[in-house]
Amino acid sequence: MNIQVKFRNVKKSSAAIMQVSNRLSLAFARTKEAIQSVSIIISDVNGPKGGVDKLCRILIKSAHLPDIVITENQTSTSAAIDRCIARARQNLSRQIKKNKQSLQQRMKLQHLLPTSNDDIAYPTA
Repeated sequence: MNIQVKFRNVKKSSAAIMQVSNRLSLAFARTKEAIQSVSIIISDVNGPKGGVDKLCRILIKSAHLPDIVITENQTSTSAAIDRCIARARQNLSRQIKKNKQSLQQRMKLQHLLPTSNDDIAYPTA
């Protein structure tokens, strides 16, 4: 799993990058096989004005699932990161479960199909 952490208008430090990377690794430990890459962007929308302006956006790319994009606004950076990661993990788990159920459904239907052309009876007129 490739992790990219980007900061915009927020103080960037190696400790902050490691903390975010560790949170992502722990959150997606069970589903890391399904993930190709995770990009997280942390930004301060209003600058020093304050308010609900800390934005966290996560993009999860997978080989067999649609891309997942989660955006979260909060008053603090850590709250935005935590909430965004939790929503992304929940969304990814839901997508994996849906994909697994779809695969199981196709496998059940495949057993109902005839295996050779001899088994197919065509009506004659």
